Amino acid sequence: MQLLSTARPRPGVCSQLNVQRSTFNFGFILDVAEHNIMLMSSLPGIANLDAISDSATCSAYSKILELGAFVLTDSKPKNLVYARLLGCLIFYAPSSDARLAIALEVLSCKDNEALLLSGKIYCDYYIYACKRIPVHIALDRPGQLLTVKKRKCRTPSFTSWLSCDGFIARAGVEMPVEEPRTHREAKRNALIRDGYLCVVSGYYDSFCVDNNVELQKIVDAELQAVTETNCTHIFSESTHVARANHKFSSVWTIMDQFGYPNIRSNLKGTRIHRLQNVLTLSVEMRAKFNSLKLWFEAIDKPNTYIVAAPHKRYLFPYFERIVTFTTPDENRLPLPSPEYLEIHASCAKAAHFSGAGAYIDNIIDEAEDTATLAEDSAFAEVLEYSLLQ
Repeated sequence: MQLLSTARPRPGVCSQLNVQRSTFNFGFILDVAEHNIMLMSSLPGIANLDAISDSATCSAYSKILELGAFVLTDSKPKNLVYARLLGCLIFYAPSSDARLAIALEVLSCKDNEALLLSGKIYCDYYIYACKRIPVHIALDRPGQLLTVKKRKCRTPSFTSWLSCDGFIARAGVEMPVEEPRTHREAKRNALIRDGYLCVVSGYYDSFCVDNNVELQKIVDAELQAVTETNCTHIFSESTHVARANHKFSSVWTIMDQFGYPNIRSNLKGTRIHRLQNVLTLSVEMRAKFNSLKLWFEAIDKPNTYIVAAPHKRYLFPYFERIVTFTTPDENRLPLPSPEYLEIHASCAKAAHFSGAGAYIDNIIDEAEDTATLAEDSAFAEVLEYSLLQ
C-alpha cells in the first residue's frame, strides 16, 4: 500500500485546514427497522485531532464527518454504524501507522458508497474477528426457515496432565512443554504459566484444585474461591476466513495494512494456539473479553495492565484492577503479546464507542431461538455474521 512521505507536517496542521470544527452528534437512541441500538457518545469534532501532525489523518476525519452528516438521513442503522466506526478507528487506532493506514484508505474512497463499504469491511474483519459470538445455524426447511442459537464454547477437560509434577512446575522446576498445537494443549500450558488461576480475578481453576492436593492446601489456607477457567485466544481461531470481493479479504490483510506484517505468519495454522495469543480467564471474564467488554490497557511497566471496560458495572469489583503477567519460564511459557493485547484493546474501544459492537449483538440476539423467513432482510445479515465465525 502506498504511504505518505516520511516528512511530517508540523503539529497543529488540522487548525490550518478549511474544515468545519463541529461535533458529529450521534448521542441518541436509534430505533429503525428491527434494531434498537444505543449509540454511544458523539464523535469528537475535528479540533480534537490537533495533536495529530499529519494532514492525511485530518483530511480523512473531515471526510468521515461529512459522511456522518449524510447517513443521518439514511433509514439504515448499519450505515450509521459504519460511518461512526471509521471515525472511532481514527481515534482508537492501535498505532500511528495503523491510524495513517486507515486515513489513507478513507481518502482513497471515491464516494460515500465506497466509504460505507470500507466501514463494513472493518466491522466484519476487525471488530467481528475479535468479538466472538459463536452461533449455530439450522435451516428447518431449505430456503424457508432459519434457526439461530448461540453455541457454547466448551473447553476440554483433562484427566492426566495435572499432577503433583504439574504443580511443582508452577514453582519453577523445569517441565518439558512443547509449543501447543491444539486448544487442549494451549489450555494446559497457559494454566501452568498463569499459575492455575484466572489472571483477572485471581481465583484458582476449580478442576485443578479438585485434582491437586497442594493447590487445595493453598486455597483452603487463603480462604479463596475457585472458578471454572477457559483458554482465551486474543486472535480467534476463526481468523482464517476470507472474502474475495474486497482488498481487505481477512483480518490478516487488515493487520498487514495496519503495519503488523508478522502476525499472519506468527499465528498461521496451529500457531494460533501459541501462548503469546492466549490467556487463562474465568468463564465470566472470557465472555466479557470475547464480547469486547473487557480489555487490557498497558501502563509504563513491563507486562502490566489496567483491566478496562466500557462501564464499571461490567467488571465490578475488578474494574481498573492492575495486573502483572508473570511466567516461571519465559522461553517455554512466553507471556501474552503486548502487541496483540493492544490491538484487542483498540478494537474493543472502537466497537463500543461506534455502536458496532451493540449492532452485531443485536443482529444475533434478535435472531436467537427464532425462525425467520429466508427472504427477510434480517436473514442475510444473520447468516453473514454467522458464517464469518
